[in-house]
Amino acid sequence: AKNYNVTNQSSTSYVFNGQGLTDVNNPALTFKRGETYTFTINAPGHPFYIKDVKGTGTANAYSSGVSGNGAVNGTVTITVPMDAPNTLYYNCEFHSLMTGVITITN
Repeated sequence: AKNYNVTNQSSTSYVFNGQGLTDVNNPALTFKRGETYTFTINAPGHPFYIKDVKGTGTANAYSSGVSGNGAVNGTVTITVPMDAPNTLYYNCEFHSLMTGVITITN
């Protein structure tokens, strides 16, 4: 599994470290179907969701292969299903600027 450590910069961005990233705000990520990725979240007040639609709230949370969606302190893990859409997103439940694109490849 590949791990990203995720914190927050105020309510403007998630900050990623790990897998070649050092203090990168809201990076675009590329994940492969069948592989497992873990986000270790330490972002109090900023619930981290993997979703199939970009936006705040808890609607459209992507649940296939995902555990821990909405964590503020803990882990969100995704084992990318073979039938995953080509694009997913990570979003803060509350802050629209805290988001990024996850491109899914084979």
